[in-house]
Amino acid sequence: MGDRYHIFTGSEIAFDGSASGFGVDEDGDGRADYNFAGPNFNFHQFRSNLVMRWEYTPGSAVFLVWSQGRTGFGGTGDFSFQDDIRSLFDVHPADVFLIKFSYCFQL
Repeated sequence: MGDRYHIFTGSEIAFDGSASGFGVDEDGDGRADYNFAGPNFNFHQFRSNLVMRWEYTPGSAVFLVWSQGRTGFGGTGDFSFQDDIRSLFDVHPADVFLIKFSYCFQL
């Protein structure tokens, strides 16, 4: 398993505040061989559906459907329910409206 992954020690990886990320020194020469951004993030998603059905004659119906989706992405991984809900509803929604008619022919 050792050839598949490596756990970095404190001397091999360090947080770089100026770059807001981490620097990795794999060869131990004191210089970062590569950098990567901080892995903290916050993903928000809200999906809702509303379906109304009206049977205007026996066996025939009209359906009105409204679907809304909101997806947000934040740069911090800190959890705050109130702030997360507020930021989610600041995101522009994707709304879909559908109408379906069905009619039953008596044969």
